[in-house]
Amino acid sequence: MKDDRPEAVVDVWEYLRPIWARKWWVLGFVILVTVAAYNYEAAKPKVFQSSTKVFLQPSSDAPLFSQTGSGGSTSVKTTENQAELLRSTQVAAAVKKRMGTPLSAGALRASVVITSDNSTDFLAIQASGRTPQLAASIANAYAQEFVAARTQSVRDQLDQARQEATGQLAAIHGSDDTATGLRNTLRTKISQLKAVTQPDGGAQQVDVAIPSGGAVSPRPRKTATFAFVLALLAGLLGALGLEQFNRKATSQEALEDLFDFPVLASIPNVGNPAPVVDGKPAFSAELREPMRMLRVNLSLQTFEEPMKTILVTSAVQSEGKSTVVRNLALAMYEAGVRIVVVEADLRRPSLAARLGVEPGKGLTDVIAGDITLDDALVNVEIAEPEVPEPARADRRLTILPGGSAASNPSALLGSAEMRRLVDTLADRFDMVVIDSPPLLPVSDTLALLPLASGMILVGRVGLTTRDSIHRVKTLLERSPGGRVLGIVADDVPTGNGYGGYGYGYGYGYGYGAASTNGRETKDPAVEVG
Repeated sequence: MKDDRPEAVVDVWEYLRPIWARKWWVLGFVILVTVAAYNYEAAKPKVFQSSTKVFLQPSSDAPLFSQTGSGGSTSVKTTENQAELLRSTQVAAAVKKRMGTPLSAGALRASVVITSDNSTDFLAIQASGRTPQLAASIANAYAQEFVAARTQSVRDQLDQARQEATGQLAAIHGSDDTATGLRNTLRTKISQLKAVTQPDGGAQQVDVAIPSGGAVSPRPRKTATFAFVLALLAGLLGALGLEQFNRKATSQEALEDLFDFPVLASIPNVGNPAPVVDGKPAFSAELREPMRMLRVNLSLQTFEEPMKTILVTSAVQSEGKSTVVRNLALAMYEAGVRIVVVEADLRRPSLAARLGVEPGKGLTDVIAGDITLDDALVNVEIAEPEVPEPARADRRLTILPGGSAASNPSALLGSAEMRRLVDTLADRFDMVVIDSPPLLPVSDTLALLPLASGMILVGRVGLTTRDSIHRVKTLLERSPGGRVLGIVADDVPTGNGYGGYGYGYGYGYGYGAASTNGRETKDPAVEVG
């Protein structure tokens, strides 16, 4: 049976994103390592190399002292034995004496590389030195010392053979033909041995070493290139490794994967997400289209089952939920919707200020019976766009501020009066949007979940962590109500890095003005908390 499931598409950008996010760190690391490697290599003293070869062959004088009477032949074993001999300290000491150099025998031995070729009878001698002349001198001295040693070895064997023949001659007595013939043979051999004045050592230097034109080291460019490649590889792997240890969701895609809910809108990183024009709240130019997208996606999500009450929350503080509520309300108003927003974040209220509404009586006072709902509702005057969309004449944006401080916000939000209040608002308006506290720091939002038809989760790129998302999902699974419509990815970088506008507000049981992370604002409506 044919599998009609779509094939999984590999998103290369998913693998490149953590590298791109840390590109300046990677670039700095690569430059630092490359420059350090270049300078370190360039500071080293120059080293020159020169080489020569020695050809090994059977000595032509060998038959005079060989017991077999044959010169024999060289072999792989013989060639390697001669190479090992050249590597010895004794040869290095002899070379030192021959050159008259202040270098020690150990230094000379360390400066040469002796290799033998199994397929030929050549020994290769490669020497290194601080100058081209020194390198050539060491290579030639080694070759000359080896040839001289081989020659001296043959001379010694010739002398020994002559002495042995002379001794054998003196030991022959008698005058018979056998003795006479043996004496003649020995006399002939002795004459031949004496005739050799320049013995053939069976070794000959070829390709005399000459000073080289350039140094073999240091090579800072080659070293720097190699260091660049290694540093780049290490930097890329390091960036990927850091991503594995990074507990924050560093992209919109990461938020979507971790929450496992669809992304309803992607809110870009902007400098001022809550602008004010002539004292009236207005859309940021960069946020108009994303918020329209959120409005449309919500309509599609609730097309078959219309929802009139939507709760907006986040995992922790500073993720931008109040800014999302504020701009979603503007988008709904723009489309001709009669919308009311409820400031249910009673511990750190900021929504009213973002809409240009002065703090005063509100939600807590209505539930307590101190004022009527009509007295608490405030209509918000909006700065109209240059080309307004066609809209219903009765559209309006209304806010129910948080009101006076409450000693027990969780109990108040979970009361029967709160449920009746939300039902009343749903009857009077097309849409009710509730700005609730974050889910994890306090329990207030749990009391609001049964009151909402659907819920929007706001996650902020670079701030929301994997752990907090996991806790939110676990909490929602255990709590009644709270149908999640999707997530809003906030503070999505539009350029390099994560950046962001600081919301800067923390949760507790005290009250006070929301911090703006040191950002100076002239109007409370543009404070970002």
